[in-house]
Order: sequence, then C-alpha cells, then structure tokens
Amino acid sequence: MRKGLAVFAAVVVGAAATVVPAVPAMAWPPGTWLEVVRANGSGCSAGTVRAFFAEDTGNQMEVEYSGFTARAGGDSKPHESRSDCQVALMMHMPERYTYGISATYHRGYAHLQEGADATVKTVHAFEGAPDAFTRTVKGPFDSIWTLYHHPPSPRLITWKPCDKDLLYINSELRVDAGTSDPSELSDIAMDTGSGAYDHSYILIWRDCS
Repeated sequence: MRKGLAVFAAVVVGAAATVVPAVPAMAWPPGTWLEVVRANGSGCSAGTVRAFFAEDTGNQMEVEYSGFTARAGGDSKPHESRSDCQVALMMHMPERYTYGISATYHRGYAHLQEGADATVKTVHAFEGAPDAFTRTVKGPFDSIWTLYHHPPSPRLITWKPCDKDLLYINSELRVDAGTSDPSELSDIAMDTGSGAYDHSYILIWRDCS
C-alpha cells in the first residue's frame, strides 16, 4: 500500500512538482519540439519512453517512462534486481538557439522490506563529463522517492553545444534484498503511477550567435 510521502533530495530538498530555475527563463522558441531518437536497455525499449513540454510552463521538459522497474526477493529473478535505460533526445529548434539544464527533478515509487535497499542513478550529458546524481533508499519504505538538483551557480549550468544535437539521459535502478525476508518482494519504479510529472528538466535558452 502506498502510504505517505518521503522526500530524498540531492543538493536541495524540495517537494514541489515544479522546480525553480537557477536563472530567469524564457519560453521555448517558436517551432520547438522533442523527439526520442533512441531508447534501449533492460528497463526500456522503443515506445516506452516519451518526452514532451509541460503545458503549464514555458520552460519545463518532461520525460516519462513506462514499466521501468527493478525488484528483488519474492518471485523475482536474479537479473531483475538491476534495470537500466539509455535515452537519446533531440530538441528540434531554430538554429540560432541552444539550451541549458538549470534544474532536474525526479520522482518514482519504492516498496522495500526491512533490510532491503534500492538505488536510483540518473545521468544526463551533451558531451564530455556528464552530470550524475544518485540516491539510495533503505527499507522499510513504501512511498515516493524524490531526487532534486540545481547547480549552486549559473556558471555550473550544463549547456548544449551549438554544434551538437542530442541530449543523452542514462538511468539505472538497483534493488538489494540484503537481510530482508527472501520470500518478500522489494521493488523500485521510475514513475509514481500518479499521472503527475515525474522527471522534469528545467530549461533556459541563449543565442548561439
């Protein structure tokens, strides 16, 4: 049973579904749209990942996963304790613009027995060194996990190079049954099942010229 809300945050703790950008933002340029170029891994496949702009904001990109879970114990198989997904996104936009990611907000659900734990890792990058964030949740736990980050300074915002097209998002879920009762299932999911925005990327724009 889903009981309450527990918030786990990286760098900044928060519980709002919409996060505040590190610098002032404008709405996305006219004619901008998103395409999932690739989605593969044990936790996802073509058609199970969707990317779109949040309709109630002018600067929030959403990524939605379907069936991305990991589990251990109970009737689970050993290979199900780890699940991953690699996504390549292209933002089609006027050539004069590029964008940066000023904040990220991730949510999912976990049901963990006492003695079990789960880890979520998410990485995004355009090229070079990626921005990586990890959170471990320990059982007993039966609630929503939340992982939120924004750079402490605008100088640390990750920008898409003007000559590059793709944003890469790699995510991983792991469950370790640990000392929990092996007959009881522990699992973690990359979505909350609530229909709310679960994976938000707050964007800012600048001119390439």
